[in-house]
Amino acid sequence: MKKINLFIATLTICCLTACGGGGSVTSKRAGDNHLVLHQLADADYLNPVISSSANAGYIQLDIFQSLLDIDFKDLQVKGQLAVDRPVTADVTSGEFSGGMSLQFEIRPEAMWDNGTPVTANDVLFTVKAIKNPKVNSGLCALI
Repeated sequence: MKKINLFIATLTICCLTACGGGGSVTSKRAGDNHLVLHQLADADYLNPVISSSANAGYIQLDIFQSLLDIDFKDLQVKGQLAVDRPVTADVTSGEFSGGMSLQFEIRPEAMWDNGTPVTANDVLFTVKAIKNPKVNSGLCALI
């Protein structure tokens, strides 16, 4: 019986002292221009046009900018890349007669990583890429 008690006491001491750590803990930090976020689940897509999960939405808020955004403090739609909400007008002639046109003014400080300004051609390219039937966006038939 003494051997069993001695064995249990030794095992208990070994288990308690093994969890002590005692060494220096190194932690990795993100460097400049890095953002580290933890998500509870994977995003369904990172394409903002076809994604539908909340996780994807949270990630997209951090990596993409749009013309307009919602200010969550006062719940108003405000310009992000655009200066303000668009100027709307009815289309009265031409192929799109009966439709509506939207005119945005892009902020002059809106720049790409390489320092070139964001232009209307960039927005046009995005819309064309979404509507291109050769792009596997999942929406080309819906738009």
